[in-house]
Amino acid sequence: MKIDKNKNEFTEDKILWTNIAEASSFDKQQQQVFNVNRNEILVLKIDQEYKAIQSRCPHAGLSMKGSPLNLENDSIICKWHNTSFCYKTGDVQKWVDVSPFQKKIAYFIARFSKKMKEMTEMEPSSIEIFKTQVIENNVWVGISIGD
Repeated sequence: MKIDKNKNEFTEDKILWTNIAEASSFDKQQQQVFNVNRNEILVLKIDQEYKAIQSRCPHAGLSMKGSPLNLENDSIICKWHNTSFCYKTGDVQKWVDVSPFQKKIAYFIARFSKKMKEMTEMEPSSIEIFKTQVIENNVWVGISIGD
């Protein structure tokens, strides 16, 4: 596909594609966050492929950037609470995997904090994933714009 280099966006099949970066920018930094159409998106370079997910963990809204990857089961593990998500589907693989001691502390704090109580009672929630493609050495992220 030939893209006008002066354009940073195009629409195709109800997907808004946005040019986010040159592919070479991921050589030194394999995880990068971009704001695309009001979405904060974490783009991961895994081998020679790019995966895009929402950048914040749904459990506490903390950044997933810098979280470790497990290539054996296609997951990213939130560095804050060890919640594991499949970076291909967005599915939860393991929800808030913390020690019993950490859980006790959280439940104790929840007695005094409405926000902490909500976090301790929260049901597992998947992360949103986005399409990616490389066109002329640029990484593009696709966001669905309608049914």
